Amino acid sequence: MDKKLIIVEETEEYVYLSWDKSEDATHYKLVGMNKLFVYEQILKTTKTTAKIDKKKLKDYIGIRVDYVLKNKELPKEILLGKTNSVYLNKKDYKDIKISALRSYRGITLSFNMEGVYDKYYLYEKESNKYNLLMILEDFQVNNDLIKEGKTYYVEAYKKEEDKYVLKAKSDEYVCRVTKREPLTGKPKISVVIPVYNSEGFIERCIDSVLFSTQKDIEIVVVDDESTDSSPIIVDWYSNYYKGIVRVHHKKNGGVSFARNKGIELATGDYIGLLDNDDLVHPRMYEALYTSLIANDSPIAIGKTLIREGVEDSNICLDIKKPEDKDYISYTYEEMIHYKNTFDAKNIYFVAVWNKIIRSDLMKEHPLPPYNHYEDTAYTRMIYSYIDKFTFAPDAYYIWDKRRRKTTGTASTYYYTNETKDEFLYHKIYRDSNFFATVKGNPDKMDYILYDTFKETYEYLKENNGLEKDHELYKIYGEPIIELDKKYHVLNIKMIKEHKELFNFLRELLNR
Repeated sequence: MDKKLIIVEETEEYVYLSWDKSEDATHYKLVGMNKLFVYEQILKTTKTTAKIDKKKLKDYIGIRVDYVLKNKELPKEILLGKTNSVYLNKKDYKDIKISALRSYRGITLSFNMEGVYDKYYLYEKESNKYNLLMILEDFQVNNDLIKEGKTYYVEAYKKEEDKYVLKAKSDEYVCRVTKREPLTGKPKISVVIPVYNSEGFIERCIDSVLFSTQKDIEIVVVDDESTDSSPIIVDWYSNYYKGIVRVHHKKNGGVSFARNKGIELATGDYIGLLDNDDLVHPRMYEALYTSLIANDSPIAIGKTLIREGVEDSNICLDIKKPEDKDYISYTYEEMIHYKNTFDAKNIYFVAVWNKIIRSDLMKEHPLPPYNHYEDTAYTRMIYSYIDKFTFAPDAYYIWDKRRRKTTGTASTYYYTNETKDEFLYHKIYRDSNFFATVKGNPDKMDYILYDTFKETYEYLKENNGLEKDHELYKIYGEPIIELDKKYHVLNIKMIKEHKELFNFLRELLNR
């Protein structure tokens, strides 16, 4: 059965759909695919035509008709335009390279191109034209419609104002799955992925690293005693991609312990940390590594594209690439200034996953024993041991906040307080915020203290905790008082120059 689903007419308020009749069908079900790739029923009918209010379709990126045969449903083509066919257009656009790998559930296609786009239209070739198969927000897809031997074509669109503009195209691609060969020497990069009950997205995450254009790369997966099918999935990858994917199963301890175990097991010259519900652009690790080597730096940092809601994504701090270089270089002092001046969301400074760092530094300075705000604690600490920072504007990390509410690997904390403590959340944040004052580089302590106290002041201000009798004031005041005994914090130049912070500390210290 090769049915066609088309728009036969379109007005300002309605679309009129038509599809071929199936003699075996008892009725037809029209379903829409929402932005999170969930199919939702729009209507059922015994007719082969339908009139639909456009308002009902605004939340869908695709529509399909199911032919229902005595309660058995046969999903057919997805409709994504005036017609479900498009002819090749040979205009000059940026190039997209399609490649395919074997995944746990079948075949995954990846689209490698400059930058990231808002929508990807995937077509399947039929005769001399391409039938629109599906629309995607990711630059990779795993779907049972993808078949080896089939010919595909992809277009990438960027949203400009209220329209999607075509920016990049591929040549036709005949799907051929090739298996990556095991590494023969020491990897340049180890990517550590902590896993806890991640069956819904870990495959997508690992696939994105396997598609990396940086070939001498290993993937170290640490399963934190998952109770779903995650262990089965990651073991499949370690067996199929021997010498590339390594898996370690451990007793549940939380995200920091899982990451530290991965760092311990990593054999690469540099280490990247990746959350199991996110993905990386095919060129990310190559761009980071190339920039880092060119700049002779122990760390390289890439852009972050944040996805929060339906059609809601943005690139955090889209730094423009210099004309003469593929990277931007910062000193430690410039990084502190950059963070406090430009990085409002602290993505570049705080996040642990849009970076690669020299492995000896990470092994010598592991993550703290927290499973909440551990990134805040770690980056402030590890940065204090680095003098030269590299930004790679061509490297993209996709932080997909839609996949689940919390992106950490486990739910345990290092706290063992059995009684209910309404301020436990704030104490966790306090400990992470002050971690670098204990484990950070003593030679950079002025910067660490300034950054720690500034964030403390802003946090108390945001939570109405600036009054002396407020419990938060006491919780944060105690470590400040202890640090002042050792460092005489009011004498630090950066603190002196920040009037609000200086006055807050002077009042707290009763000076």
